[in-house]
Amino acid sequence: MPVQNILSQMPPGYKFLPTDEELITHYLMNKVSDYESLPPHDFEDIDDDELHSKPPSNLVTYSCGEREWYFFIHEGEEFVKRSSNRIVGDGLGFWRANGQEQPVFNSDGNVFAFKTQFTYFSGSSQKNATKTHWRMEKYRLPNDQCHLEDCYCKGKEWVLGRLKRGMSYKNYF
Repeated sequence: MPVQNILSQMPPGYKFLPTDEELITHYLMNKVSDYESLPPHDFEDIDDDELHSKPPSNLVTYSCGEREWYFFIHEGEEFVKRSSNRIVGDGLGFWRANGQEQPVFNSDGNVFAFKTQFTYFSGSSQKNATKTHWRMEKYRLPNDQCHLEDCYCKGKEWVLGRLKRGMSYKNYF
C-alpha cells in the first residue's frame, strides 16, 4: 500500500515521529537481521552512490506536506567510518557533517548505535557554498553488530538515514 494511502487512513494530525531508539531498534536492527518490519514501504532502500548523485530535493517526492523521509542506505565502509564533506553529483553541492559521530544510548544507558548529523550546502566549493534547509541524520550500528551476513557485504553495510526539509531561509524575513 503506498504511503499516501496509509496516511489518508490515519486520524487528522497523525505524524510518524519515531525516537532515535525506536528507529534503531524497530527499523535498522530489523533491516540488518532481514526481519520485515512495518511499514517497510516507508523506508526506501538506496545505495550511497545514488544518494550522493543528486541534490536532496531530487531524492524525494512531495505529498501530504511531508518534511521527513527515511532511507535504508547501503553505504560504503569508507563513508561509514568518517564524518566529512561528501560531494553531491558533479559539484552541485555537498553534505557537511555537523561535528563528530555521537553515540546513541538505549533506555538501559548502553551505547547501541551511532548518529552523525549533516547539512546540505549548494555550490561547487566551500568558498561559494550556500547553506540550505536540508538536514540528514545517519544511524549506524556498532561494528560488532554490523558484520552479520545480511548487514555487511562487499565492503558495505546498512545505515538508516532520516532526511529533513526545513523552511527556506528566504521565507524567514
